[in-house]
Amino acid sequence: MSIEELKEKLFILNGVIRLILDEIEYDEQNHLSIDFDSENQEDCMLYDTFSDLIHHLDYTNLYLDYLKKPILKEGKITKSKSGEYKLKGIILEQGQCVEILKDNKWRVSIVGNLCKLRGEYGRIRG
Repeated sequence: MSIEELKEKLFILNGVIRLILDEIEYDEQNHLSIDFDSENQEDCMLYDTFSDLIHHLDYTNLYLDYLKKPILKEGKITKSKSGEYKLKGIILEQGQCVEILKDNKWRVSIVGNLCKLRGEYGRIRG
């Protein structure tokens, strides 16, 4: 299988992931809107397991949505006095995907409190 074939299949899978996330009304607080019997141990175990899986599917959806977009900007990431990371004048929001060049390879990362980006060479898609 070529990288293009895999990309096509993953983008198709991402459409299914998005439908599932929408149907269960998954939100940023990791809430699932599904019915289950909280007195049934099997249901509770499945709910907990599915909650973990859905969290990973949400990240998969985020990454694949990001990778569908064309490269918008590329350059050195700076940090403002107010603590905001910027790339070529664009503020990088917490939770946003950004690609970082490490050891001559692009790696997708997510902007967050623990993410140290200042001085890194990065790019974003949009």
